[in-house]
Amino acid sequence: MPSSFTQFLKKRFQNQLFDVVSDYVDENINHLDLHSFSVNNIDEYELEEIEIKQVYVNDRPEMSIAFDVLVEASIVLQEYDRHSDSKI
Repeated sequence: MPSSFTQFLKKRFQNQLFDVVSDYVDENINHLDLHSFSVNNIDEYELEEIEIKQVYVNDRPEMSIAFDVLVEASIVLQEYDRHSDSKI
């Protein structure tokens, strides 16, 4: 059994959280203010992995809770060489 609520979320909901973050990245890629020293123009991107960093839990009425999950996402960025149409 997981030793904490954070560990429980990691074990039980990692895939669902990955899907939610992936959807968010897809819908907001132009607003994420991503920077790279080697990629000037993002032509392709892929969410590589996420890591649950912190979970904030609040008690709610009637034996319920509300929680926020802080995740760190690794996104692979790719750019095509404009002169030869090959990936960099």
